[in-house]
Amino acid sequence: MTAPLDPSILNRIPGPGSMTWENMGRLAMLSLGARALVLQTAHPIVGAGVQEHSDFRTDLLPRLARTLTSMQRIVYGTPTEALAEARRVRTLHHTIRGTDRHGRRYHALEPEAYAWVHATLFESVVTFGHVCGAPLTADAQARLYTEWRAVGRMLGLSEYDLPPTAESFRTYFDNTVANRLEVNPVVRDLLGPALLNVSPPAPIPAALWKAIWPPLGRRAVQLTISTLPPAYLQRLSISLTDRDKRSSRRFFACTAVVDRLLPDRYRYLPLAAAARRGAR
Repeated sequence: MTAPLDPSILNRIPGPGSMTWENMGRLAMLSLGARALVLQTAHPIVGAGVQEHSDFRTDLLPRLARTLTSMQRIVYGTPTEALAEARRVRTLHHTIRGTDRHGRRYHALEPEAYAWVHATLFESVVTFGHVCGAPLTADAQARLYTEWRAVGRMLGLSEYDLPPTAESFRTYFDNTVANRLEVNPVVRDLLGPALLNVSPPAPIPAALWKAIWPPLGRRAVQLTISTLPPAYLQRLSISLTDRDKRSSRRFFACTAVVDRLLPDRYRYLPLAAAARRGAR
C-alpha cells in the first residue's frame, strides 16, 4: 500500500514561479491527454481497475474534466484545498480493488501502479516540449521532477516509489513501457470505440456532436498513436507512416505557436489561470 499522507510535505509543494505551476495547468497539454490515459491504463493494475470500476466508455469527457479539476486543486489550490483533494483522491482509490481477467488480484493504491499514473504526468510535460520543438533543458527537467515527486508525496507516494532523479526516471519509464505495460481491452477501446463514440458535452446538441466529433475523434486517435513510445507501438503492432509523422509534426508546431501567443487567462485551465492571477 502507499504511504500515509504527510501534511508536513505541504512545505515543499511547488508554488508560484515553479516549473509545476508553469507547465501542469497549460491548456495545450490536453493535446497529450489521451496519450497519458493510454499509458496509464496500459499498466495491468490500472487497466483492470478502470475496466471493472469505471464507466469511461460513456462518461469519458466528464471523467476527464473531473480529473483535470482534481489535478488543478492539488497543484494550484491553497495548502488546505490541496491536502483535502489529495485525501479525497486516496479515499476514492482505496475502494478500487478486485481480480482481473487473468485471475490476478489488484488494488488501485498498490504503489507501483499508483506511482506510474503520477509518473506519466511528468513524462507528458517532457514529451510535450519535445513534440512542440521546445524540449525542456536538463536543468528544467530536474527541477520539475523534484517538484513533482513532492506532489507525489502529498498524494501518498513514498520517496522510494519513483526514481530519485530525472535522469534515472527515463530508465524507469522505458523499462516499464517495455516490460510491464500490456495491451488490454481498455487500451483498445481508447484507441478506437471509446474515443470515437464519446458522448456530447452537455451544452452541445447531440445532432451537432454527431456531425463534428467523428473526424475530430479520428484525429485524436491518430495524434495519440503518433506520440506513443515506439516500444509500446510495437506491442500494439502499429507502424507509423511518414505521412503520419509529418501530420503530427504540423499539428504540434501549430499547437506550440498558439500556446505561446495566448494570454495566461486562455493559456491555462480555469483554476490554474485564476491561481496565477491571484499570485501576481
